[in-house]
Amino acid sequence: KALNICSTLMTNSADIAIIGLGSAALQFAKLAYQLPNFRNKQIVFIDPIKGCSKSWCFWHKGTHIMDCFVSHEWTQLQFGHKDFERTQEAEPYTYRHVSSDDMYNWFFEELLTTMPSWRFEQVKISEIRYQSEGIILNGSDFSLTSALVLDSRLQESDFQKPLIWQHFRGLIVKTDKNVFDVNTATFMDFSLTSNYENPAFVYVLPFSSSEALIETTVFSSQIWPNERYDSITRDYITNRWPSIRYEIEGTESGRIPMGFLANKTTLDSRHIKIGGANGSIKPSTGYAFQRIHKSILLLIEDLYIKEKALQSNQKRFEFYDKLLLHIIKNKPHKVENIMAQLFKKNSISSILEFLDEESSIAKEAKIFSTLPFEPFLRALSKISK
Repeated sequence: KALNICSTLMTNSADIAIIGLGSAALQFAKLAYQLPNFRNKQIVFIDPIKGCSKSWCFWHKGTHIMDCFVSHEWTQLQFGHKDFERTQEAEPYTYRHVSSDDMYNWFFEELLTTMPSWRFEQVKISEIRYQSEGIILNGSDFSLTSALVLDSRLQESDFQKPLIWQHFRGLIVKTDKNVFDVNTATFMDFSLTSNYENPAFVYVLPFSSSEALIETTVFSSQIWPNERYDSITRDYITNRWPSIRYEIEGTESGRIPMGFLANKTTLDSRHIKIGGANGSIKPSTGYAFQRIHKSILLLIEDLYIKEKALQSNQKRFEFYDKLLLHIIKNKPHKVENIMAQLFKKNSISSILEFLDEESSIAKEAKIFSTLPFEPFLRALSKISK
């Protein structure tokens, strides 16, 4: 459709407007790109910036539509503790790493050049108005009327209080020796962090035998200064591989909210929250990529294919998340032992299935039977009041 420009104000219309160019928007773009009925739709992606460098990880069985963006994958996962270390095959899963840079490059250099009715607008939306003819989005020198708005904007105020953060900072290191197992990712290593007040662990993703992302992750309400993460990471490298020299090639940092949304409702049925704004971040772990993927699939099936997939009742997993979040908030010193028992007494594949919310009640009961009862019983007595 032609753009009508009056003075410096851009006014136009769209079938779908997507606010925020993050994981949810990019996954929507990839999935919709595969479907013929999206080819001629006017779709506008809106964000004040053209992407930022970050990475997402997920696990999956078999092939995945996002595999074209997977830069590395690992068949084994390792758990570390001061008293033991365990490495297991993740089969039938593989643990996969996606770089946002690859997704943004595809979006701007391939997708937008082959889909003339799709475009990106670099603007911050400051006002949303609901009209009978559509939803009006306004920004600086920008106005758009859209039949449907998908909104991924997420703020701290959207969550129930008090809010726990999963915050992290990692160093991408290049070593002078081949010390990393390219088939094994370290999922959690508490071996050097047992004396911290809040749960803290190290996470290692080898990209080659001499290059890896080594990251310190913490669950707490307060974000740490960069130096504190880096101190743990450097100590970890020194203790784990005492004979190596290394260079820092880059860093990665961020924070993920661990909690439940205070309100999932929207003001209008044509304004749909997606991604983290729709609760797709798993409250107890912070993992979101695969949950966002499932949510976007359901959205597309519901709105456009008209074959709404049946969703199983996941209320029990919300209950499990509430129990663990209560422990993280109120008994943080108990978390390390819970994780140690979980990884010591259960297979990696059963843990991943449980975290993916695809396990059966019988398997969940088996997992809980291996965990210390006392903190969960105390949490149950508190959240049931």
